[in-house]
Amino acid sequence: MYTEAVFSLSALFRDRSHRFFRLIFAGAFLLRILTLLLAFHMRGSLAFLEPDSLDYMRLAASINEGTYTALSGFPEIARTPGYPFFLWLVTCFCSSVIAVILIQVLFEMGILVLIYMIGLRLFSVKAAIFGILFYALSPLAVSGALKVLSETVFLFCFMLSLFLLIPSEKGKDDKGLSRIFLGGVLIGIACLLRAVMLPLIPLFLLYCIWIWRRQNLLKKLSVFLIPVLLICGVWVLRNIYSSAYYGFSSISSVNTYRYNACALSASLGGRDFASEQIAFDRALEGISSEKEKALAASERGWKLIIAHPLAYIPVHLKGSFRALLPADGDILKMLGFETGGNGTLAVMQSKGLLAGLKHYLDGRLWLIFVLLPGGLFLVCEYAAAGVGLIIAFLKAKRDYLPWVVLAILCVAYYLLVSGPAGHPRFRIPAEALICLFAGSGMSAIYDLNSSFVSGSTRRNSSM
Repeated sequence: MYTEAVFSLSALFRDRSHRFFRLIFAGAFLLRILTLLLAFHMRGSLAFLEPDSLDYMRLAASINEGTYTALSGFPEIARTPGYPFFLWLVTCFCSSVIAVILIQVLFEMGILVLIYMIGLRLFSVKAAIFGILFYALSPLAVSGALKVLSETVFLFCFMLSLFLLIPSEKGKDDKGLSRIFLGGVLIGIACLLRAVMLPLIPLFLLYCIWIWRRQNLLKKLSVFLIPVLLICGVWVLRNIYSSAYYGFSSISSVNTYRYNACALSASLGGRDFASEQIAFDRALEGISSEKEKALAASERGWKLIIAHPLAYIPVHLKGSFRALLPADGDILKMLGFETGGNGTLAVMQSKGLLAGLKHYLDGRLWLIFVLLPGGLFLVCEYAAAGVGLIIAFLKAKRDYLPWVVLAILCVAYYLLVSGPAGHPRFRIPAEALICLFAGSGMSAIYDLNSSFVSGSTRRNSSM
């Protein structure tokens, strides 16, 4: 497996047939490095930090001290240790934020390679080239790689696991056990990087049953599940031992309360979301233990949602829609430009998209012209991805259809799961797959246009 992978990678950077890949790869790398240098020049290390970044860095420092504790002093059970451990590992060699970002840019380049290789395997060279072009130019991908946040490292592990689990056309998987095992390891690591991956494990399990149902199913399932269960199980045992918390992460409980239930409560009462969230947070202030806070948040949050299921559905969908919005403002903010009023997402949550847009612009009409190209690019990406999804589903080879279905369901999950907490940043785990399908769709549109032009030329010449 490893020799085959090395030869495949070397061919990408050596064979003439992949020259467009190398050109886009180099352009994508330069774009990210130039953005990094310009952002650092304008704002210093602050350009790469978000509120969540400080939390990750604090947890990385606690690992260095031999603990893993929340701000309350109790053991941390909300944030899983994958990304803090990555930060700690980097800081063992270099404590600069720039070192973290540079390594993430390398992960980003790995994602670009994976999109191309999957595109070659499932679609065509042209589709693969269009796919990496979309990803190379994606403002969301650029901003995600240049922030001290877990998304880029997570996406690399997720995409590599998907690549390793592409079924063989010939069905000869006797030499594929190492690929299956590594795929399981990567899914386990992805769970430690972001707990949002955990609910996808049953989906991956069904996918594996589908593709291996006639090929030593029990053997392959065991090879796949053992590393997943070991990696995730160790963290569950740690939570039980340190906090008597019988779960993988409490972050979903906290978010259900602070965002989902809070947004529903604000909607039912006609109140402002930001003010409602402050009230919700105060209701938990008297609870010091992270475990008790998580249990209380889960109980109160779900009680409200279950009591008003029909009212909650539009609230959730409206919040999830925000994950589809452009991320150009993040790039501008990194470069030191004032991009509008703070709290835009909270305004969208309470008053809708148009009110949020007005608040974001805050009288700065020049922002419309700056953000318009990125908005048009995103519309093009979504339109091409829609065409690509249909083509992939209808025309995929029989051996690859399960993978296409898995990828489509993963995209849908990542776009919908955030709900009222929705933010363009939370689209990053789906962005690579969206660009992959956009490449397939753009390739089909290009071929259709070429056929139309050549047909018109032949008709004109015959006349």
